[in-house]
Amino acid sequence: MKKHADICLAIYNAGLIYLVKEEFDHIFLTLHKDEYDEYKSYFLAGGIYNIFLLWLIHGCKESPEQLASKLDNILER
Repeated sequence: MKKHADICLAIYNAGLIYLVKEEFDHIFLTLHKDEYDEYKSYFLAGGIYNIFLLWLIHGCKESPEQLASKLDNILER
């Protein structure tokens, strides 16, 4: 998402960020349909999306690797 951060920020500023959330849900559910049930898929997609949104709102300060590490730490517990 780093390479699309400018576009996502413009979408956020236009009040259309829910479109990105819908895409997160769709992609996550499609990729993990055989791995997780629908409730777990929506839960995980929402969490990952919210981490992305917080990163975006805070100015994309962390590198993608740092963000992935934070998310990994959150999911480990």
